[in-house]
Amino acid sequence: MMQSEATRNIILIVIVVAAIVFAYFFFVKKDDTKRVTTAPTTQEQRDPESEKALSLLNELQSIDIDTEFFSSAGFKSLKDFGRKMPPQEKGRSNPFAPLGE
Repeated sequence: MMQSEATRNIILIVIVVAAIVFAYFFFVKKDDTKRVTTAPTTQEQRDPESEKALSLLNELQSIDIDTEFFSSAGFKSLKDFGRKMPPQEKGRSNPFAPLGE
């Protein structure tokens, strides 16, 4: 009888210590992966996607648009064939509200 109480107490102590350790790591200790890092500064640290995005950005910045096109006679002779939309009846003020409100 005495040995079973001692075994039970030891098991209970181990469970309580394990719960405390778990609670410490889960609630108290900060996760290193959540740290904010600065942007890479060297060429070797950049990943391929960012290199591709940077090269596309450089290509876009090097584009020179000739704006004389907009003042040409051909551009000015273009006609707008768009149609005016007739006024529509407005819907509910909150489309996500339940029906009847």
